Amino acid sequence: MVYDIAMSELRKISKIARNVSLYKNSLGTNQMSANAYEALRLIVKHPGSNSLFLVTRMSVDKALISRIVAQLKKDEYITIQDDPNDKRAKKLFPTSKATALKLLNESEDEVFYDFLEKNIPEDQKIVFYKVLDSLYEESKNLRHHNFAELKPEHERNKD
Repeated sequence: MVYDIAMSELRKISKIARNVSLYKNSLGTNQMSANAYEALRLIVKHPGSNSLFLVTRMSVDKALISRIVAQLKKDEYITIQDDPNDKRAKKLFPTSKATALKLLNESEDEVFYDFLEKNIPEDQKIVFYKVLDSLYEESKNLRHHNFAELKPEHERNKD
């Protein structure tokens, strides 16, 4: 019973994330898929990375990344340069348009979260932020280990 209540409450994290996404859609500024935006975010954060890096970090197939990279280039969010160390590889770099989009996205997030934060009583904010940070760090740790702890045993050995 307590477990069911906890899971129901923790699922609200996903629901808040969906509401942020819906809010951004309502603004009309979010004009790319979630996968394309995640790829762009990674390219902005890791300039000079390549498609294989995106495939690995996003856990998606090469064909999807190829289509996303082609579209990002066409839309002038990235430039592609030859990798001098590997003739087959291409390095991906963000343009100023990509950086501007990332900043816009972050400012939209801030507006939404600032509004929500106003409803947290001052005496509860520090505890809330500590719990939130703990959840974030644990989720990041899972991602860095390709979510191995969450996968069934037969799937863990594939990584």
